[in-house]
Amino acid sequence: MDFKGRNRSCGARSSAREENFRKPRRVMLMEFISLKEVPKEARLALLKELGYGADSVFVLDGQGKPLRDKYADVPVRLENMLILPGSAIVLDDNPLSIANYLEEYGELP
Repeated sequence: MDFKGRNRSCGARSSAREENFRKPRRVMLMEFISLKEVPKEARLALLKELGYGADSVFVLDGQGKPLRDKYADVPVRLENMLILPGSAIVLDDNPLSIANYLEEYGELP
């Protein structure tokens, strides 16, 4: 039966609403990528797009000073940087920073 109580096997046409209801929805899947596996040049380009910089060791803030992790108050090393999905905040990948980030911003998308 359709939404109006008619028997669908009698050849009744479906309404636009029914057709829209049956259409498959496009779902965006987020993929997690470890930045440790990403080439250094790609990490530098990502940081540049986010308004950061880097020297050979540390992530640098907009003024060229070593970026300090918001939660652990340690300088963020280029090899240990972490950007969680849906965020533009660069963190050090230590458990304290991750736990505090999740406490402040909630679960990952």
